[in-house]
Amino acid sequence: MGQPNLWAPWRMQYIRELEDKARQDEPACFLCDAAAAPDREHLVLLSDDRGLILLNKFPYINGHLLYAFRLTLVR
Repeated sequence: MGQPNLWAPWRMQYIRELEDKARQDEPACFLCDAAAAPDREHLVLLSDDRGLILLNKFPYINGHLLYAFRLTLVR
């Protein structure tokens, strides 16, 4: 018996937004969008030179946060 599918209809908005961006040849990276304009619209709680902390627009559970760290490559 296979795994049941996770039904999450609220995620369809996100998938449709990605499809729209792909049609317009825009990068479909919500973290890049949030880093470029760290504001309430992008659900950013904190942004600095180390990274971002933002609310997950389509969470699995309540209170789910996303952490995105900026990496600096040293040569």
